[in-house]
Amino acid sequence: MPGGSFRRRTDRVEDALAWLLTASAMIVLIGAVTLGVGAYTQSMDRSSQSVRVQATAVLLVDASDKVADTGSAALFAGVPARWTDSVGRQHEDEVLARSDSRAGDQVSIWLDRDGDLTSPPGSSLSAALDGLMIGIAVLGLGCSLIAAAWIGLRRIIFNHNTRAWEREWARIGPEWTSQRPT
Repeated sequence: MPGGSFRRRTDRVEDALAWLLTASAMIVLIGAVTLGVGAYTQSMDRSSQSVRVQATAVLLVDASDKVADTGSAALFAGVPARWTDSVGRQHEDEVLARSDSRAGDQVSIWLDRDGDLTSPPGSSLSAALDGLMIGIAVLGLGCSLIAAAWIGLRRIIFNHNTRAWEREWARIGPEWTSQRPT
């Protein structure tokens, strides 16, 4: 062979594709980390920018009455309660309370700037989990696409090589087998 190379053209193509897909995997990894950190940062920003105030609500009925109405053995139930917001306005709505809570018991709630019920602020753990889940999803999807591309390209190259080997054997095989010692 010229230049001393015994490598076929498809071997060089396969090597180039392997390097390209390896570089793509590195880009996917960098993208996954970047998007995961971005999701974490965005979640932390959203949590710090929202105005949430912890308050106390007084239950108006026994929680066990609400659990009995639903016919379940739940640990928590939505129970009517009343609270006063920071401006002095009275509010009444259903809050989540333990199923053994009684009318008159106090439960902690979170209020938005209007004094209405809202969810508790996100923790740094939930923000980290958001970022981790986004990162894992991007990494999983990217690696799946790269693996599928590699499998598909290997199949194409294998089929091409098989056809080339068959053509070469069809040309050389009869000559080679006819020179066997008898």
